[in-house]
Amino acid sequence: MKRAIGMGGIFFKAKDPQGLKEWYKNQLGINTLFQWNRVEDSAPFYTVWNVFPDKAPLFDDCTKDYVFNYCVDNLELLMTSLKDERVSIIDTREKDENGKFGFILDPEGNKIVLWEPSGKKVGPPASRLDRVTGLGGVFFKATDPQKAKAWYGKHLGLPVNDYGASLLWTDPNNSGSAAPALTSWSPFKSDTKYFAPSEKSFMLNYRVKNLVELLKALENRGVQIVGEPQEFSYGKFGWIMDPEDNKIELWEPKDDGF
Repeated sequence: MKRAIGMGGIFFKAKDPQGLKEWYKNQLGINTLFQWNRVEDSAPFYTVWNVFPDKAPLFDDCTKDYVFNYCVDNLELLMTSLKDERVSIIDTREKDENGKFGFILDPEGNKIVLWEPSGKKVGPPASRLDRVTGLGGVFFKATDPQKAKAWYGKHLGLPVNDYGASLLWTDPNNSGSAAPALTSWSPFKSDTKYFAPSEKSFMLNYRVKNLVELLKALENRGVQIVGEPQEFSYGKFGWIMDPEDNKIELWEPKDDGF
């Protein structure tokens, strides 16, 4: 049984959720949904992106300021297996027109939503493609990153390696791509400086086109730029801050393989 298929949702807290959502929409074109297709059969999926107030029920049983959601094929079978594996299960189960939901905790106290989608399209239109084109990375702090990777590999089936995991998908808006796209998933040491100057326990990476032009436009609109852009064999990177001190990594992939 393949356990986690890919990222189903990215949720984090904000002092002013509505204001922050407007900022992401206006500056980065994010409109709560990222579309992606499963590599094996091109089945359509979505990653839901949303911001919540501090006391939102989603964050009950959670000690962190974020919650990640993973798409799964068969929730009931997976939850039974996780119970047998002595994973910490949150008893609440939910079901609505979008699918079935289960909740677990990892050893670091991160609340995890497991979502078996119903196949019905979720929510409002997908994010604009002229700025952010997809979710490029999910990064979070961990007391022991190696143990965290091993746990997610064993219990959720993530294809972990020394660096984290590469979650492969195909872009429905780029059907001519020669290779799958990817979302990087990685836990970092608790004292990492990579998230600085943010003091948050997570950082998100967004795939973009024309990074240099986008950074210039963002700077002209008063967005805080962090450091200088960098280029590697797998693409160009830049960093900005949102109004609530979340550091954002922007990535212009170099070729179809990324």
